[in-house]
Amino acid sequence: MILGMILGGICVFIAFVIYGYTLLDEDKQAKGVRKPRKKSDTDFRILDIKFDPPPGSTLKAHEQVRVTIKYAYSRPRGPLHFWARGEAPGKDGRYEPSSSELKSGHGTATRTFCLYEPGEVEGVRISVATLHGENLLNRTYPYKFTYVCNEEMEALADDGKNVRITDVRFKPPFPASLRSGTYIEVDIDYEVESEHGLDVWAIAVIDGDGSYASSDARVNGKGTVRRWVRVSEQYHLRRVCIAMVNIAGRSVLEEIIDVDYDIT
Repeated sequence: MILGMILGGICVFIAFVIYGYTLLDEDKQAKGVRKPRKKSDTDFRILDIKFDPPPGSTLKAHEQVRVTIKYAYSRPRGPLHFWARGEAPGKDGRYEPSSSELKSGHGTATRTFCLYEPGEVEGVRISVATLHGENLLNRTYPYKFTYVCNEEMEALADDGKNVRITDVRFKPPFPASLRSGTYIEVDIDYEVESEHGLDVWAIAVIDGDGSYASSDARVNGKGTVRRWVRVSEQYHLRRVCIAMVNIAGRSVLEEIIDVDYDIT
């Protein structure tokens, strides 16, 4: 399922997931047409990486691994996004969004990731991108972690199953022709019955470079939440997935919305 793809590997959806910004799909014709992308010039380099807990550790599902990097760069001059995520094919999990930016020069930054279920993290992928979504670094380091069952979270696996989306609105409305990197706002009307609330995402279903808003607060009851999606290269975007996940990391809703955006 799409959410599992994001959270499981690279998004709360990771094919693994949640890697959070790119979704993979075998049906490329149904999704859109990918066009050539430009390469970026950069001298970004990682000087050191530290983990807490250290590689080889065993954690309970949902417990976080903290990844801290020391870095240096002068090109490009602007700020950069940075993510760290555990690679565990077929497993659900999540990684911290790039809520703070890297600054040119020398610095340090920390991100977290976790699995939502028992499994093996086979490597840790470090990703760095410009604010326009151009990838500068995607490198997997062979550091491993083992996740075991978290009984407390398993008891909450069925929370929030009574949920529905009543309306979804896009700004700008489609059909539309947009420049790559343009934010597409997504307003989601929901009705949720949950003890702990649900995370909500809107995710562009693409096989290229893109990003989406993090779920910064869980929702409950009846209301509207705003998210955004962004495609960072030339592409014909045809589908957006609305997804909801409970506190135990279980997907309770995935709804595909047909759209029509020509990203140039």
